Amino acid sequence: MPSLASPAKVLVTAANGFIATWIVFVLINRGYNVIGTVRSAPKGDFLKKKFGDKFDFVIVENLEGNAFDEAVKSTNPDAIIHTATPINVSGDPQSIIRLAVEGTLGILQSARQFGHNVKRIVITSSIASILESKDVPSYTFTEDDWNSESEKIVEREGTNAPAGHTYRASKTKAEQAAWKFIDENKGLHFDLTTILPSVVFGPILHEVKDVSALNATIALFRYSVFKGAPLGAFSNNFVDVRDVALAHVLALEVPEAGGERIITSSAPFFYQQAIDALVAAGYNIPLREPWEDTSVPHAAIANNAKSKKILGINYRDIKETSVDTYAELQGRFPESFP
Repeated sequence: MPSLASPAKVLVTAANGFIATWIVFVLINRGYNVIGTVRSAPKGDFLKKKFGDKFDFVIVENLEGNAFDEAVKSTNPDAIIHTATPINVSGDPQSIIRLAVEGTLGILQSARQFGHNVKRIVITSSIASILESKDVPSYTFTEDDWNSESEKIVEREGTNAPAGHTYRASKTKAEQAAWKFIDENKGLHFDLTTILPSVVFGPILHEVKDVSALNATIALFRYSVFKGAPLGAFSNNFVDVRDVALAHVLALEVPEAGGERIITSSAPFFYQQAIDALVAAGYNIPLREPWEDTSVPHAAIANNAKSKKILGINYRDIKETSVDTYAELQGRFPESFP
């Protein structure tokens, strides 16, 4: 099983994203040379200014067809971390799913044809590809689970399908396509690891011009802290973006990570825990009655045992992540985070 060490060259797709920018940060801090794909030159210039000589970028405008051929051919990387995925899940669900699958298969095909030095590809999947409704009060999900529910809902409801199920179906189908590709193409010069993060919070490194442009999970964090969304008894599993980024890099470095699906998740949580941590830290959080029933079991638990065993991850807890997330956001947007 291959593994990587610095100063190897790593290609990171969609390098300007929330998770991806932290992956670039970890890679550079560990001595790697990084090339990121971005959709436009200004996005690349922002990262180049932030990361300096250890970072360069190439422009890949979309995920369709052979979009990554030239990027792989021109950069000749030793490994690839593929984070790119459709962000806008409104519109025709089948088109969104097709685009997610095309992007994932595209990077694998480009690596097979042109990435002659590539030893390992790490793909950012999601626990969206394993989570589905269960007829039990609480269920622990592992890497052996697959989400078959969302695809059925999308097929049944078409353009009326909830956006959440469109996203989950796209992540599931894209990851399944990746593993099918590996299974059907024996003798490849690279292997595959997929990383399945739960809901990702944490400080932001990527370019965000105002709070309206926050990525979905950080916008959810802000909304839940200030508005108290009625999420009901179903709570989330969370993970810190810094732990997710480290997991991607360790997945390149640890030989045993090859060929594995790996959940990255700290723990199930209630949003009230985040609010309590922020109040205790002295932040001006509006006090109100809790909207969650914290007496009920967590409906879904993401088992992180494999990530701890193979990658040796020690996860941040919800208190640390909440305080660090809020502090960084307050520094950037003081008018929106008092």
